[in-house]
Amino acid sequence: DDGDDAAQPLKKRLRQWEENVTQQFSSVMETIETSVQDASVKESLLKMIQETKNNVLQRPLEDVPNTKNRTSTKAPPPKTVRVISEIQRQTSTPIESLSNILNENATKNGEDHKPVQLQTNKFVVRVNRDPKIQESRLQLPVCGEEQEIMEKILENDVVIICGETGSGKTTQVPQFLYEYGFGNEQSGYPGLIGVTQPRRVAAISTAKRVAEELNTPFGNKVSYHVRYDNNLSEDTTIKFMTDGVLLKEIQSDILLSQYS
Repeated sequence: DDGDDAAQPLKKRLRQWEENVTQQFSSVMETIETSVQDASVKESLLKMIQETKNNVLQRPLEDVPNTKNRTSTKAPPPKTVRVISEIQRQTSTPIESLSNILNENATKNGEDHKPVQLQTNKFVVRVNRDPKIQESRLQLPVCGEEQEIMEKILENDVVIICGETGSGKTTQVPQFLYEYGFGNEQSGYPGLIGVTQPRRVAAISTAKRVAEELNTPFGNKVSYHVRYDNNLSEDTTIKFMTDGVLLKEIQSDILLSQYS
């Protein structure tokens, strides 16, 4: 009984926290309803935010002392961060409040704790992707690390990303940069986004795939450059090329000044 009495204040705090979470997520869902025009995209986002809400509510506010069911809180899983980043891109209204909600529920627990910090860049290139392609992208492991990857790129001169084959490194990281504004003079990060491939076939096929995912004509925003062949244009932002092409460019421009 004494244990139950001691737990009452915590239960009250937990109820208040749950009410606050519900209210905040309801506000986000209303924003999606009014800001997203595409019906299929809207339905997909609403479904994802509902799943995220359920996931957050299942996580305890803090450890409950002197109880058998003691649970340590950790930072939200990659999928939660991925969903939040996607919603932020699809809506015009910032939802930094979700960052506070998730971090309030994540107490520091050694290396397991990774506070959520939503992207605050005011310049964002909005991409009108096919809903099926977008759903497929969100299943790739690298998309769950988008926020952390972008933070590391902005904070460091060199970033090494390790991941299994098929995790989305080659196709998705260039898109992260593109949506952040790299390659756009208005963003403060002008210059091309360069991606190298060991073989010409891989350079061309990967460029085609990225152009398809960005829903842009091949040879417009996304182009390739291999020996004796290219489809570069004045609008090219993401350039896929072989290692040999890049080495040739370094011979005449060691600073690679045309890249962002």
